[in-house]
Amino acid sequence: MNLDAPTRTSGQEALQPIPKRKRRTILLEINSRDRNRKIYKSSTEFRYRLYRPLKDVTQIQIAGGSLPSCVYNVNTGWNQFTLWEDGIRFTITIQPGRYIFQTLATELTTALNAGATVNKYQVSFNSINGKTTIQRVANNKDFRLLFGTGDFVDLYDQANTLQKINSPAYMLGFESADYSSDAAGTIISPHIADLEFLLTRIYVYINHDNTQDFGFIERAVGRQQPHAIIYMDTCNGNYKFLNKETYEPIFEAKPAPIARMATLDITLRDEFDRLIDLNGRDFTLLLEIEYCE
Repeated sequence: MNLDAPTRTSGQEALQPIPKRKRRTILLEINSRDRNRKIYKSSTEFRYRLYRPLKDVTQIQIAGGSLPSCVYNVNTGWNQFTLWEDGIRFTITIQPGRYIFQTLATELTTALNAGATVNKYQVSFNSINGKTTIQRVANNKDFRLLFGTGDFVDLYDQANTLQKINSPAYMLGFESADYSSDAAGTIISPHIADLEFLLTRIYVYINHDNTQDFGFIERAVGRQQPHAIIYMDTCNGNYKFLNKETYEPIFEAKPAPIARMATLDITLRDEFDRLIDLNGRDFTLLLEIEYCE
């Protein structure tokens, strides 16, 4: 018998179907309390280590979670502007906090009058047209708001697209320009004030092992692609609760599954790529992950 002779077969084994791998789904709760607090001081930017690595991940979807909804609408980074008064420039600083029109008018009045300015000012918001009025109420020095040439100017790209706010101009109804007081010692914003524009949505960024971003929502040129956008439209008390129906889009790993997933980098940012400041509070995201075994 020749053992080296080729084995003859009927060819039926070529017709046998290749066994399909079973797809499994797990729910993964990412809680910012579970981060390494010594390394990651902020609850809105940290690395989460999975309890066990997952292999061949095919889909990821936000299925639930909760986020604090009471976020500062004035914070460090856009809470200062330059006031010009009779040839002298002053830096005006609004204390970080969450304001409504009445409280911001009081705080802005205090901030304007707290410096070494000669004039005294009064700030108000028109309840009918929503515009900001800054009125000189004592002395007679001309003044200007230097939102265009001051020390805290908003950033625009070459296409004149707003890329980053560095002052409260936008929320007060102004543009990136300088505004001079009129004969009555008054400056009125050209547009309606909008104190909530930074609070209406939170951009969620998820990165796998610092090598692959799970971003599939396209934005304007030059902006990062987030995994999800959380619209802060309905809140229960001080929290926004998420559910799967709200986040129907599913990230699909194509053309091949993610071979191994051991860590996830989670970041929450505003539309200008600044970290959301939750003032030490935590949040959760419930991820539905599909993988093959």
